[in-house]
Amino acid sequence: MASREIKRRLTRRRILRAALIEFARRGLDGAAVKTISERAGVANGTVFWHFDSKNRLYLETVESAADEFYRELLPVVDRPRVSFMQVIDIAIGFLRAHPEIDMLLSSLRGEHPRPVVSEATRLVDARGIAIWRRWIAQSGTGGHRMLPPSASDGNLARLITTMVSGVLATRFLEEEFDARTVLADFGALIESSPASHPDDVVPAAGGTEESCAARGEGSMR
Repeated sequence: MASREIKRRLTRRRILRAALIEFARRGLDGAAVKTISERAGVANGTVFWHFDSKNRLYLETVESAADEFYRELLPVVDRPRVSFMQVIDIAIGFLRAHPEIDMLLSSLRGEHPRPVVSEATRLVDARGIAIWRRWIAQSGTGGHRMLPPSASDGNLARLITTMVSGVLATRFLEEEFDARTVLADFGALIESSPASHPDDVVPAAGGTEESCAARGEGSMR
């Protein structure tokens, strides 16, 4: 039983790797399941046994790529006081070393809108927001002061995710575009926003929010 499960996982991994290359190069509409199965060394029916449709395969391929990308950033954002650009440089370095992941995640914004693409974008953005919330918690940035008073660190994380993903996608699509300079300016704006009070700390996941509640400000999350 154990060997059968291992074989199933290895086959599934080969299919996802082959699908990453095909979807990155050809997009959702242009990708062919036949090409994916040939590259993975399996029959067409095996692909559909593991993934019940092309859309499901696309969704899980995007999710797997996003997981691999954000796993690289996780130990970086968990360091105390790591700078915005330190995270960005790791992100850009990873994408340069993994061009298929770069192509796939960057192409999401250019796909024809439809439910599967919206769901894939939501999955990628959710991982980005989680990463940037951790960075906010560890960095102690007061960047949420850029937003309305009622805004939380979650709002700031969403803003950062939208900005970073958009700029990185533009970097991939336009060769002359200087993404690093744009993001450095954006990061400087975030990191220069002062915190208003020493107690006004964005709590880490699972941390206390007593300092906010004590002043009647509610949750920072």
